Amino acid sequence: MGNAVIMRILRNISAVHWQKTMPHPTNATLIKYETQSAKKIPIPIAIQPTAPSIVIRAKSPPLLPQLIGWKHKRLCSLVKIWRNSFKMQIREFRISDYDEVLQLWKDSGLVIRPGDDIEGIKLKLQRDPDLFLVAQEKDEVVGVVMGAWDGRRGWVNHLAVKPGRQRAGIGILLVRELEKRLIRKGARKVNAQVYKWNKKSIDFFKAAGYEVHEDLVMIGKMLGE
Repeated sequence: MGNAVIMRILRNISAVHWQKTMPHPTNATLIKYETQSAKKIPIPIAIQPTAPSIVIRAKSPPLLPQLIGWKHKRLCSLVKIWRNSFKMQIREFRISDYDEVLQLWKDSGLVIRPGDDIEGIKLKLQRDPDLFLVAQEKDEVVGVVMGAWDGRRGWVNHLAVKPGRQRAGIGILLVRELEKRLIRKGARKVNAQVYKWNKKSIDFFKAAGYEVHEDLVMIGKMLGE
């Protein structure tokens, strides 16, 4: 999106509200835009964060040079997310999606583990099928996330977006929808497990408001062996 489009949007904004997630002020993320003008141009409104936040409001838009500068990239990202939310459907996974989702996981570099076979996925669907989500565009699955709820914590598992469609807002749409569903179940915190070498995923979750716990170690055991 060029500067001309940004300027057109700004001319129609009489009030810009933005919200920054905490507790990392230096890594605050712009997550909300609204318009209050007579001639309204739709601006993306992101989903509220689950963590406590500080709300900063301005009665008039920031100076144009500022938005064209360091805010330009973020505004473009928000508009892209908003456009994608109209083009695609976030729906629950169906077992008929399995082959396509498995290939998407592999193409995205996700490590396939025991329990990811079709029998393991069928067991998953018996527990909380409403937390296993896919992003579908036309007839193609372009993103997936396998959420979980253990009665105390929510979990984000196997989040993946099709290569070539990454950095288009698909991942955050899936995560925010999963978070909303976990909140309705009573979850107060959600966790994700990411390999240390997967810097792209770590950066994604940080930008989404998740905190990295360097002092924790993942411990697991295979059962029935």
